[in-house]
Amino acid sequence: MNIWMTLEKAAALFPEKTAVVDGALSLTYGEVRDRAGALARFFREAGVHAGDRIAVCDVNSHAFLECYYAAAGLGGILCPINHRLSPREMAFILNDAGARWLVSAPRFASKIRRVLE
Repeated sequence: MNIWMTLEKAAALFPEKTAVVDGALSLTYGEVRDRAGALARFFREAGVHAGDRIAVCDVNSHAFLECYYAAAGLGGILCPINHRLSPREMAFILNDAGARWLVSAPRFASKIRRVLE
């Protein structure tokens, strides 16, 4: 069983049960599966393949969880990036991991711009 299959099983058994509460947002297992599946399809259509690294810079949020499952759903490898690192440290990790994608929360946009420079 892989990570994606755990979400599939939870959504099949408890589709209407609350899975995630993130501030005012509440999502069921079915909704998390659907959202993560849509993100995985987006990644696939954008050219991400099994084995590719997808970096994510976010706090513990529903978006982070969706990236986690989306990466697993398409066979990608999630590379969490600590938002407390310096831009130089982040850039080193991204390059060392060979990340093809970087997903970031909007609140870290200015730091990510410096990372990409």
